[in-house]
Amino acid sequence: PNGSASANISAKTNQDGTRLGFGVGRDLDLPNGSLSVNLGVTRLEDQDPELTASLNWPKELPNGQLNARMRHSVSTNSSDTDTLSTALVLGYQHDLNRISGLNFNLSYAVTDETGPDNQTEQMGFSTSYRRALTRDWDVNVGYAYRMRDEDTVGRADSQSVFLTLSRSFEWRP
Repeated sequence: PNGSASANISAKTNQDGTRLGFGVGRDLDLPNGSLSVNLGVTRLEDQDPELTASLNWPKELPNGQLNARMRHSVSTNSSDTDTLSTALVLGYQHDLNRISGLNFNLSYAVTDETGPDNQTEQMGFSTSYRRALTRDWDVNVGYAYRMRDEDTVGRADSQSVFLTLSRSFEWRP
């Protein structure tokens, strides 16, 4: 009555062999939000099993919203190499009044390739001020910082200040 439950079985084949996976999940409707949790295990032929998990928790607050997401997964990248990824994303939106507010976002991720050892670490932070100019037009101004550190390439940092102007459209055929 307060959500749903799920289970899945998967088999994916690539140049390294067949990856088998099994997972279970639960989605809950909570007061002022929801919670989604998935746990599983995946195994590539002749390798140890890997735990997979995800969590998504959006929560409505009196003056905004909080969102936390976590994911630990195994996937295959564009060069057919298996990768183990862990990511955490936190977001907070605070409404100052009915036409303006502040946004804060923080993200962190680590990806390990299972073929040639190569770890990539990424981190990002952004903060912005948003304001409705009219019913259809919005403006956002903010700051963003990103960092990427890859074993085989090195580290790169970037900072940016941004200003965006957006327009909403409704399509009624």
